Amino acid sequence: MLVDEALAQALRLQPSCPEPHIVDVGTGCGAIALALAMRLPAARVTAVDTSRAALDLARHNAERLGLSSPVRFALGDLLSPLDEGADIIVANLPYVPSGEWGCLAPEIRFYEPRAALDGGPDGLRIIARLLNEAPTHLRSPGALVLEIGDDQGAAVTTLARKAFPAATIAVKKDLASLDRAVLVET
Repeated sequence: MLVDEALAQALRLQPSCPEPHIVDVGTGCGAIALALAMRLPAARVTAVDTSRAALDLARHNAERLGLSSPVRFALGDLLSPLDEGADIIVANLPYVPSGEWGCLAPEIRFYEPRAALDGGPDGLRIIARLLNEAPTHLRSPGALVLEIGDDQGAAVTTLARKAFPAATIAVKKDLASLDRAVLVET
């Protein structure tokens, strides 16, 4: 869903932005960044993560797909590694509330790094930090697409409205009609 929304935003920004700079924050294995690089060969894609191991895996995946040159990999916290503005920011950050960790399926709880899923007491700690940083990094026109938990649409919309008071903000639903992403269009 995040890839589809980012692709739609890249189309919205054309023709004034034929080579968008897309930043995938919290890239993990690189699935989102690499899918966007494959679908938007003119785009400049930056994949950011705080985990060196995750970036190594993403870099390995890019090499296997022949995408190592169009994607830049940056180690750092949220948007701190950026040296230029972004046209589109995509993020699948930790959004699971800490208290729900024990309720996750065993295949998630035992095999996924907790740091990749645990978003703090309300699940919004890292999302709120990104929304606070994003206004100084996101170009206008531009877009920010965030994956969220199915009960976080209203809370993330409120945070996004504080960060981007003049933006168009929408909650996007998944195929089960559950809140799944927040889209901010500047």
